[in-house]
Amino acid sequence: MDGGTPTKHVALVTGGSKGLGLEIARLLKEEGYLVALSYRSDVQAAREASIELEVPIYQADLEAPEDVERLFDMVECEIGPVSVLVNNAASFVTGSILSLDPDTFSEGMDGVIYPTVLPIMRAVKGMKESKYGRIVNIGMAGALEVKAYRGVAVHAAAKTALAVLTGSLALELQGSGVTINMVSPGILDRPEKEDSWRRSMMKGYGLSRLVPPIEVASEVVALIKGRESGQIKDYL
Repeated sequence: MDGGTPTKHVALVTGGSKGLGLEIARLLKEEGYLVALSYRSDVQAAREASIELEVPIYQADLEAPEDVERLFDMVECEIGPVSVLVNNAASFVTGSILSLDPDTFSEGMDGVIYPTVLPIMRAVKGMKESKYGRIVNIGMAGALEVKAYRGVAVHAAAKTALAVLTGSLALELQGSGVTINMVSPGILDRPEKEDSWRRSMMKGYGLSRLVPPIEVASEVVALIKGRESGQIKDYL
């Protein structure tokens, strides 16, 4: 099945109830994919996203293997086998490393790795059988460069680990018909925020702009429609 003819492809976007996930889901639907979303806890946002896009949305804790299995079972039963997976769901823990208690530190690391790796493990089974699959992970700009951070060190460390896992999985999946790539955006613009917030973020991080989510979503869709694997792209 060719990546340029998406009509029958089922695309699951995790963390799809708002923000970047919702933007990716919106664009995928416009491109003709059969879209399903997952969310963890924000019921109101999930309801609004489902109504807006007219797509199903499912609650799941993607750090729990049984929830991941249930999520895929429901999507497969109600829509069809997942051939496109966008791993947008992740925790975001901030603060000094030494200020974090062990549970919060674990949340910062596990909440990035497990909600990505567990869905991949589940999705790849069917993708390999059909000899077609497209997986895109969401990273963090600069994740391929080992460097120090203030305030977001745990999140950056987890995203760096995710970049290594993405490249390694691409090697493992060579020749299977399944591609895996990673888009690593800089700080995303948030339409609901005031201009003062934007100025503060750009000044604080030395940026010339914040990244519009639609640009990242477009890059994700381009990778899904392509054939290359193992790409890890910064988007600034």
